Amino acid sequence: MLKVMKGLQKGIVGIEGSGRITKDDYINVLEPILDEALKKEEKVGVLFYLNETYEGYTPGAVFEDTAMGLKYFNVMKRCAVVTDSALITGAVKLFAPIIPIDFKSYKINELDEAKDWLMREVESDIEFHFDKNDNILTLTSYHPLRVNDFEKIQNLLNQVYKETKVISGIILNSEQFPGWDDLRSLLRHFEFLKDNRQHIEKVGICTSNELIRNSASVVSDHLESVDVAVFEYGAINDARNWLRNIESKDTMRAV
Repeated sequence: MLKVMKGLQKGIVGIEGSGRITKDDYINVLEPILDEALKKEEKVGVLFYLNETYEGYTPGAVFEDTAMGLKYFNVMKRCAVVTDSALITGAVKLFAPIIPIDFKSYKINELDEAKDWLMREVESDIEFHFDKNDNILTLTSYHPLRVNDFEKIQNLLNQVYKETKVISGIILNSEQFPGWDDLRSLLRHFEFLKDNRQHIEKVGICTSNELIRNSASVVSDHLESVDVAVFEYGAINDARNWLRNIESKDTMRAV
């Protein structure tokens, strides 16, 4: 069975599992909580604690766990699984590299450590600036993009969306375009684009990377209704002028 854990800090959803876990446990206990977070567009840390009496999952519960994970990944900031089950711990280690959120396992005697990890601030050294006057977000990155980078940017955008549902545009400034730290970072990037494209009118990419410059049309196709243009690395003012619909004397290639 599953039950909601009490006494946790705000921002953490705690679920305790015991005995044999069924499909109905997921539907009746976990889904309403995640569905509420989805409606409120909130990000929560999920603590999944399988206590000493845990016996296993029914086949229906395994299916529901997978289906619910795919449906609600975009409301999860992090997920910690606390268990002494070698099978569950092994599954977490197997899937963690390809899941687009921070996903870790802990032993039962590490429950407090798991709670602390869920509340820890997202670490990221990506540089960003949001200009309220022009409604433009400028991002500069020198390292491969990580899941935490997208979480940090998303937290900022969520605050912006409370005041305006559409921003004029985003400028991404990166000399050689750093790529992604791992597969889950790439997956989180696509999730980020999907979640935000309806809020963004234009994207300006400032880079010297020829691959990105020559394949920018692919980015435009993925973003569908968002206009994309490519500029030289460091040409932030030119990109800003384009976002503001001001003609620039320098060369710019719109996609």
